[in-house]
Amino acid sequence: AAEITESPAADESTAAASRSRQQRSAPVVISPLSGSLESLEGETEENRVTSAELEERLKKLDAKIAKARDEEVDSSTSAVLAAYSNELRMWESELNLIYTSILDVLTEEEAQKLKDDEKTWLRTREKTSQEAAAQYSGGTMETVEYTASMSTLTRERAYALLDTYGEELDG
Repeated sequence: AAEITESPAADESTAAASRSRQQRSAPVVISPLSGSLESLEGETEENRVTSAELEERLKKLDAKIAKARDEEVDSSTSAVLAAYSNELRMWESELNLIYTSILDVLTEEEAQKLKDDEKTWLRTREKTSQEAAAQYSGGTMETVEYTASMSTLTRERAYALLDTYGEELDG
């Protein structure tokens, strides 16, 4: 199976976003479900990630995934599952970057609303993916469909959060 990998050293936007995250002093939510916080040092207005930078990252990831799918020659169930699992991992990473970047710029009240919305979305994503997989219950495609659904819904959520909160990121 063709594997999609990200190299922070080779990808300037990934490195810049990583530096930006490492230089923040505002609390950053690590998990929308657990609500655990990590405080990072030194945030300034100049090193925040902009909505344009985040949108560019999403477009690059879409292109990377499309290319990998076009180049894929192994259509076995295990290869397809591995590809969707890798895509899900990458979309979750991007979603987490967007989510934490948004939390950094919201008021406490707005941030709490977003955290609550994210918990609801996570439950809905899980239920929707389980329902999608149920059509293949007991079959080899059940896990593939579940993972594909999780990946698609996570991608959609990343774009939706950016669309909804882009102005706050740039404000």
